[in-house]
Amino acid sequence: KRLETTSSGVEIPQALFVGEKIDMPDHTSGTNGMILLGTGDDLYMYHDGTNSHLRNNTGTFNIRAGSFRLTDAAIQHVYLNANGNSNDEIALYYDNSVRLTTSSAGIDVTGDIDATDPITSLVSVGVLDATTTISSSISSFAKSVF
Repeated sequence: KRLETTSSGVEIPQALFVGEKIDMPDHTSGTNGMILLGTGDDLYMYHDGTNSHLRNNTGTFNIRAGSFRLTDAAIQHVYLNANGNSNDEIALYYDNSVRLTTSSAGIDVTGDIDATDPITSLVSVGVLDATTTISSSISSFAKSVF
C-alpha cells in the first residue's frame, strides 16, 4: 500500500514528496495547523497567525550546521554568527557590527562595556591583582600617578 485513509486521516507508510508546498492553516487550537514530529509529538512547528514557533518537548534541541547565522527576515541584519571553520568562533552583532567574539583565549569586545556592578579581575596584570575590581584598581592607580 502506498496510501491509506484511516479514521484519523491519511497514512502514508513510505516517503512523501511534495512538488511545491504544503499549505496549512494557522494554529488556533489543539494541534490544528501544526507539524508534529516524533512518537509523542516531541517537536512542534507552527504559525499562530502572528508568530512562528519551533517547540522541542524532549531532550536537547540540536541545530547542526557547518556555519550558522541568525538574521532578520530580509537577511539584511546579522544577530549571531557561528563560524563553521575549525576555530569555533561565535560573534554577536549590534546593527551589523561585531560587538563580542569568542576565541580560544576568552572573549573580545568591540566598543564600550557598560556594567551595573564592578568587573572583577581574575588574573594579576600589572597594577591589578586577583581580588581587586578593575574600576577600583584604575582609580587607585590614577590617584597614585596624578
